[in-house]
Amino acid sequence: MNIEDKTRFHDAVQLHKTGDLDAAIIAYLDCLQDQPKSTEVCYNLATAYGQLGQWFSAIKYYQQALEVQPQAVQVLHNLSLAFLNTEQFGAAIVHLQQVVALQPEHFGAQHLLACLLFKTDNAHEAREHYEAALACQEQAQDDEDLLQLHYNFAVMLLTVGDLNAALSQLKLAHARSEEHTSELQSPD
Repeated sequence: MNIEDKTRFHDAVQLHKTGDLDAAIIAYLDCLQDQPKSTEVCYNLATAYGQLGQWFSAIKYYQQALEVQPQAVQVLHNLSLAFLNTEQFGAAIVHLQQVVALQPEHFGAQHLLACLLFKTDNAHEAREHYEAALACQEQAQDDEDLLQLHYNFAVMLLTVGDLNAALSQLKLAHARSEEHTSELQSPD
């Protein structure tokens, strides 16, 4: 990337950071004219489209980024979210499976994949990914993510009739919720 291309890309990123998404998209498209194989430009362009809810455009540019860098975990993950937002569950599952194959400790991908597999009536495989998400729970963004994981897993377990395991997950969720609540309370 030459100096002029770097400057244009930097300007596009600044527009994106300030929330001027329409101008950022135009700037990224301009960058793509000279850098059609830039994973960074395609990724940022896709992200801007996604932030505007223009999921089909986001999908197009995430896929273009993957043509250059097919094992880019963040691109694969965001592409799966774009597919999810367009209710293309099969495509979302395929891309999440690629994410967890490349990065098994990716908490968000494991959890989302488990939810989607359960939604598409694949409880056995969903259970494996719920358990994988539990194994990498230190990667969770916050306690809310972990609470949601325990509740989702418990619902799945209840649905398949594993009442003892479901109760165990609900107890873990309750304990985590109590722990979170006590952290929020100020001492007297």
